[in-house]
Amino acid sequence: MDYPLLIPLTASLIGFAGYILGGMFGFFTHYVMKRYLIWFQTFAGGLLVGILLFELLPETLQTGDSFGVFAGMCFGFFIMKLLDHFLHEKMTKFSILQDQNWHSYFFLMIGILVHNFPTGISIGTAVMTSEDLFTAFLVVLFLHHIPEGMALISPLFLLRKSFMIFVHSACGLALVLGLGTWLGMSVGLAANESFTRISTWLMGCAVGMVSFVAIHEILWKTYQQLSFFRFSFIVCSAIIITKAYFTFF
Repeated sequence: MDYPLLIPLTASLIGFAGYILGGMFGFFTHYVMKRYLIWFQTFAGGLLVGILLFELLPETLQTGDSFGVFAGMCFGFFIMKLLDHFLHEKMTKFSILQDQNWHSYFFLMIGILVHNFPTGISIGTAVMTSEDLFTAFLVVLFLHHIPEGMALISPLFLLRKSFMIFVHSACGLALVLGLGTWLGMSVGLAANESFTRISTWLMGCAVGMVSFVAIHEILWKTYQQLSFFRFSFIVCSAIIITKAYFTFF
């Protein structure tokens, strides 16, 4: 490889572009539905469920280590529960941390970050095995980050925060992806059996963390504010749209 930093940098830029485009779609959807913010938040929760069912979970189960996946999911969910308790009980003097929408944003950031690192390592190792795969990986990376960007930006609308906060967050997530890609290229970690187990566990953690955000931080709270029929319709619509998206892209 003549330019060893080019592939990690490109992966970061493509991932960043996917998040930003997803955020822009989310911004447009919010503009259309700004009188119905609770609907938009419920839709974002449904998107997260769809991402879990049709991207994160199948990708994680491909490792073949069901026990490692289950253990990671339980650990990730447990860590999020501990963080939620800590923010509620121990951080009362910081009023900004008491806003539930900050919790949703913060927890979702952690879940995506934990997922991006092993994903980047896998990409880096695969590209070193066959450089012809690089373009295909970039297309998949870009398309799969769009719905994540839509889900990530939704808490910021309820917080009435600047779009630049989302841009900075997307940049951080993309840098973690690039770092993982660089490590995968440099060390070939994905070929190591011990790392495969760690990667499975990390991916399971990410699934558990994102599940906590989708169920506890978003859907449970919006369910209490909407009728059962309206809630079910919005969530099911989001899941069906996500399924169609991943089927065609």
